[in-house]
Amino acid sequence: MNEGQDPSLAGTSEQRRGGLARDPFWLFILLVPPWLIFPNLGANILWQDEAETATLARRIVEYGYPLADDGRPPLDKHGHSLHAVTDQQLRGDGSYVDINEDGIWIWTSWFGNYLTAASLLAFDAVGFNDTIERQTIAARFPFALGAWVALAVMYVALLDMTGRRALSRVAVMLLALNVPYLLFARQCRSYPFLAMYTLVQVWGYVRMTREHRRGSALFVLGGLGSFYTFFPTMVGVTGGLGVHALLKHGVIRYDEAKGRLLTRLRHSVFLRYVVACMLVAGLTAPFFIYTRSWDRDYDDSGVPIKESWSRLVASLRAYLVHLHTGAWPFVLLVPIALSWAAARRRAVFAVLTLATGAAWLAVTAATMRGLHAEGLLEWSWRATDIADHFRVMLHNAPLGMLAAGLLLLAVFVFGLLALAAGAGVGESASRGRWWTGLAALACAVLFFAVMVAPASSGSFFILLGFFAAACAGTGLWIVRSSFASLRDAAWFDTDWKQITIVAGLAVVFSASALANHPFYRYLLGGAALFSLAAAACVLKLSGGRTWVGALVFAVVVGCELFQYGPFYVARRLVLEPRHQASIVRIQEEYLEQGDPEPTAKAHNEAYFAATEFGHLNANGYTWTMLYKNGRLDKFGMPVELEFPLLNLVRELRNDYEGPIEAVIRHLQAHARKDDLVTTVYEHFPLKYYTDLLVIRTRDLVPRVGPRLPDWIIAQHWDYRSGLPAGVRDKLRDAAFYEWVRLPEEPAAIQWDNIPEPAWHHFTTVKDRPLKLRFWRLREEAKVRAYKRQTESVRGDIQTVP
Repeated sequence: MNEGQDPSLAGTSEQRRGGLARDPFWLFILLVPPWLIFPNLGANILWQDEAETATLARRIVEYGYPLADDGRPPLDKHGHSLHAVTDQQLRGDGSYVDINEDGIWIWTSWFGNYLTAASLLAFDAVGFNDTIERQTIAARFPFALGAWVALAVMYVALLDMTGRRALSRVAVMLLALNVPYLLFARQCRSYPFLAMYTLVQVWGYVRMTREHRRGSALFVLGGLGSFYTFFPTMVGVTGGLGVHALLKHGVIRYDEAKGRLLTRLRHSVFLRYVVACMLVAGLTAPFFIYTRSWDRDYDDSGVPIKESWSRLVASLRAYLVHLHTGAWPFVLLVPIALSWAAARRRAVFAVLTLATGAAWLAVTAATMRGLHAEGLLEWSWRATDIADHFRVMLHNAPLGMLAAGLLLLAVFVFGLLALAAGAGVGESASRGRWWTGLAALACAVLFFAVMVAPASSGSFFILLGFFAAACAGTGLWIVRSSFASLRDAAWFDTDWKQITIVAGLAVVFSASALANHPFYRYLLGGAALFSLAAAACVLKLSGGRTWVGALVFAVVVGCELFQYGPFYVARRLVLEPRHQASIVRIQEEYLEQGDPEPTAKAHNEAYFAATEFGHLNANGYTWTMLYKNGRLDKFGMPVELEFPLLNLVRELRNDYEGPIEAVIRHLQAHARKDDLVTTVYEHFPLKYYTDLLVIRTRDLVPRVGPRLPDWIIAQHWDYRSGLPAGVRDKLRDAAFYEWVRLPEEPAAIQWDNIPEPAWHHFTTVKDRPLKLRFWRLREEAKVRAYKRQTESVRGDIQTVP
């Protein structure tokens, strides 16, 4: 048995299987997750991405394969069916990037489409498809079931990888109670399977490094599964594991028999990895080539790694905020480091941390008067003066601005770490350990400062340095441990840690480098790995005390103190003083120019000044997460800390009535066959739940020419910008379009109920002043429009603005 391994997991494989079958933790996996995954699964309709999967699944049911464009009339002037399932802009040659020449869908993999098709067939066979709710459940059920199964696979994999029963249990519980994971588990998308297959691939690699049986088979199975769910994650993780294979089992190794370094491959491990990768590549290359998977530039939005280093770092920053707030609050590493440094001086450390914690609470309470309170503005100006002094001293504006908040931010870090004083992680104290602890604290303060700082070259260089240091430090750790013996207990205790970190870094980097927009869902491939890291932190902080571990676990799962607390305080102490000073300065400039209403302009300019560098959208997502202004139904404490599980329970117990669902119900009752519906977004739900012609606003002129849409849906702020000039003019004419008033007047929401944690709504949004706008073409206007179209059949009418 290896050091650190649970004694109950020792023995023969038959004994281990018998012990696993009798493990009481299976009761948790069998009983708890279903209550959080399956209830009220059809409460809200499929949102855009889900409906894409389900609509293509219906084409599979009909044709046997995802035929997105079946040539069904009516056709547009390019020969495409107006019923075609497409999401991309029409190219100049009349083709689509997401449909090939045969009309087959090639933008995403088909795994989720075929799985949904099987579910639709099964539910249709029993007649469970007669309402919107049942159609929604039929589409989501297999993915919810897969998310449940993934937890069981995770437990088995972690037991084998780590040899630690307590760690594996805590990791599974953290993921089973993780609200972002549960949100995506309740969606008609393949992300739960992506998390499972990524873990299976990592599990297989761990077994390969230990020269255990079935390691290569698991590696190949996981690689294939993750490729056919979301291939960028597979490419990143496989590459990361390849780096580990080179560093640990590559050209430099220690020969135990000869007692010296050798410069040749350790064939038993490295060769297996290469062969497994070749097998995965051989089984995925045909689909990769057929679907042209190298071309994934969504609507010409660009790929970060191809554009600039600043956009890559902007995306990386957004994903690090995602990771900390949604999966693994790595601020927990700081109390571990400080507790290790304090060791036997725990009493002194406890007094210090409690005192600074009280100071943090006082500072936080003082800043909660609101952004426009006089006291906060005065404090903002004082902080700005400090920043000016630092800027002059350091001759660097970004660093000077960041330095202004470092000491204040340290107050939060010390307050958060009061728990570490009683954890007792370290066994002995030394002068070197104190320096290590202080360095960890300084790094944490600087890290959270640059994470919330306005986007600039200085802050981005520092953030990139943090990520590079994490990668380099992990690499050095791997190389150093490669000199140990394979039979050494230290090998068993470090290999799974190193591989978990490498795979996690690979998931973060691949998402940051390849995602057109930094959405949380692209991190879900590493969900199990991040939960394992969080579980290791929880157990380390417990110091062997069950009640301490239970307390930390409850705080991590129950509220957002660890996840969002550091960003909240850093935002108050670093970002907002500078931002408020910028607003005041811009207002004064406008007032000097005689502008009577400078407030709105000043706020807009200050926002763009803080988010333009690198990539406006990526920085905007970070801003949304920091201010939590993407969600409109927040339930939390005054400091914006929420209770995610309570929010989820609200969703499980209540139906969500969104604007698109209200539109769909109205169209099902009042629209006629072949009516033309146009919307800026959310066109896939309209296609899935109705048989109408649904065209995105931007495609009206290229596809239907001068025809006026029968229904116009506007759930965005600037809804008229995408409409053709002819349609935009008719909207202002009451003789053409009439306003449709829906029951309850639903709010206008950009993505309806997207499962992204920063934008998801757990309850119906009712108090938003901006309402959904919905118009219908009058019957008498349809006659005039038809006459105009027949008279202009030559096609020389210009309706493009």
